Amino acid sequence: MIEKRNGDYCMKFNCVSIKGNELMDRELLLIYETPLEIFVNGISVVRTQCLSKNVEEMSIGFAFCEGFLQKKSDLKGLNLDLNSGKIELEIDMSLDKLASFKRHERVAAGGGRTALISRSGSVIRTLPEISSKLTLDVKQLLKLGNEFNDFVGLYRDSKFVHSAALANTNKIISHFEDVGRHNALDKAIGYAFQNGLDFDNLILLCSGRFSLEMVTKAACLGVPVYVSPAAASVDAVNLAESIGMTLCGRVMPEAANIYSAAWRITR
Repeated sequence: MIEKRNGDYCMKFNCVSIKGNELMDRELLLIYETPLEIFVNGISVVRTQCLSKNVEEMSIGFAFCEGFLQKKSDLKGLNLDLNSGKIELEIDMSLDKLASFKRHERVAAGGGRTALISRSGSVIRTLPEISSKLTLDVKQLLKLGNEFNDFVGLYRDSKFVHSAALANTNKIISHFEDVGRHNALDKAIGYAFQNGLDFDNLILLCSGRFSLEMVTKAACLGVPVYVSPAAASVDAVNLAESIGMTLCGRVMPEAANIYSAAWRITR
C-alpha cells in the first residue's frame, strides 16, 4: 500500500520494470488524485478527481464555461479547503440559473461535465458562431503544436496527466496539467478569465482526442483554433464546422490534419 502524501500532488515510487527479457528496479513518478467538490452559492455543482494544483483556476474556468460567470466582477468570493475536498464560489447570479443547471443531464465520454447533451444526442446549448478573424500560417501552427507536444511536464515522468495550453500566434503563454483533460482545460480557461485575456485572439491546445463535449467546452469560449496531437470524431468536426472553429489534429513535427474551417490556416 502506498502512503498518502502531505500536500504533494506527486510522489516517487520504486517498482520492478521489464525491458526485453530483463527485470530491473526503476523509480517512477506517480500522481495523486485529489477528490474535489465545487459549490456555487452553497449548491454542489460537480464532483471530480483532480490534480491539486491550480485548483482555483480550474473551478473558475468550470464556472465560466457553465455560464455562471460572465465577467470578473461577478466572482464575489472563493474559499478552497483541500483537506475537506471542497471549493466554494460566491457568484453574483440568479437562483434560476443554478436551478436550470441542476435540471440538465451531463453526458461525457471522458470525465467531462460541461457539454449539455440530450438523450437523443443533440447539444442542448445553442452555441454562437465564432466571430474571430484570427489566422495563422502553417509554420506557426506546427511550431505551436510541436512546442506543446514537447512540453516537459508531469506527463514525461508519470505518463498519467493531460495538458491544456493557451497561445497567441507566436508562443504558448500558459500551460496546465491535470489527471482529467477537462480539468486541465478548465484551469487554462480560469487563468485566461482571471487575467482578462481575449479568447478571440487565443489558440487552444489540448492533449487527448477532439470529442463532442471537449469541442463544446471550447466553443463556449469562442476560441477560433483548437489544436491537439490526437484525432477527432465526426460529431466534433460537424460542430466545429457549423460554428467556424478550426480543429487541427494529429500534429507532428511536419504534419497535421485540418478537420474544419481550414481557411484560418494559410500557406
